[in-house]
Amino acid sequence: MLAKILLESPQDTKLLAVVAPCYLEADEPLQSIEVYQRLLSNQSFPADVALIQLAKSYLAASHFFFVRLQAAGPANAPYIKAIQTARDQGSANARSAFPEAARASSYFHADLSYGQAEKLWKQHPKDPALLYQLTVLSGEESMKQLDECATKYPQSPNLQQFQAEVLVEQGQEEEGLQKYQQLLRDYPNLPDLRYNLGMLYRKRGEWDKALGVFKDQLTRSPNDERTAARVSESLLELKRYQELRDYLEPLSRKQNVPLWVTLDLAEALQELSNIPEAIELLASSEKRNPLNKTIHYRLMRLYALNGDSAEATKENQLFRSAK
Repeated sequence: MLAKILLESPQDTKLLAVVAPCYLEADEPLQSIEVYQRLLSNQSFPADVALIQLAKSYLAASHFFFVRLQAAGPANAPYIKAIQTARDQGSANARSAFPEAARASSYFHADLSYGQAEKLWKQHPKDPALLYQLTVLSGEESMKQLDECATKYPQSPNLQQFQAEVLVEQGQEEEGLQKYQQLLRDYPNLPDLRYNLGMLYRKRGEWDKALGVFKDQLTRSPNDERTAARVSESLLELKRYQELRDYLEPLSRKQNVPLWVTLDLAEALQELSNIPEAIELLASSEKRNPLNKTIHYRLMRLYALNGDSAEATKENQLFRSAK
């Protein structure tokens, strides 16, 4: 659907602005680049947001091409080494293998832009030299967008939030935490701010703090399923099983119930010593998800706890045969 929107409505910037975040969430960085390039030229879309999202898209594209480079066979060795050496040295320049790439591939040209290299790659998708070049160019483009954003919009709260994300990813959690807390005081309505802060608390194992932030986010965005799942996870980690049951049971009665709701509710019921109800819940879900290994495994354990060895054996067989 996302590809269809980009193909059939490339000039509909209002529609693109609505669906734009979905491209990265769906792991489609190349389409995300195209979308945010279009939004960057649209005056009604915040330019700092477009630049930051474009930087994220290029960074995801760099990973996209690097994964394919790793799978390209032994010819990739000098390119992998060049990229890893640059990363280990904290260098932004990973072009040391460009001369070798020029000798190895007639498609490679050192002066290609990202767009030109991508166009060539679509014609020769397994060429290691092009994959290497696109890995490097994508990373360079990501930094370029961030530099432009920092130059034009140095006080952008969206930029500050991204900087906090980078600090956390680089292992500087305390600095990232301080930046998130400052943003929460100064710009409390920033999208994803509470979710990202909650994920940092989650990473640190500070489940009480994570739960509070996720609940706050869910109050502001009641339909945010990813935050709802994090609330459930936090309650599980805190062993607040009755509260978890009260939280999940209304969700379990809705249509198209997400699997995480069923699994977490079944675990809460088990911990509350209500094994028959947990079995009934999972058995119902099993009919909708007959190939799900997790359901079979959980049912196997529940049947064993309930003393039903025949059903436990049956679920064990289903678990082993499921892919």
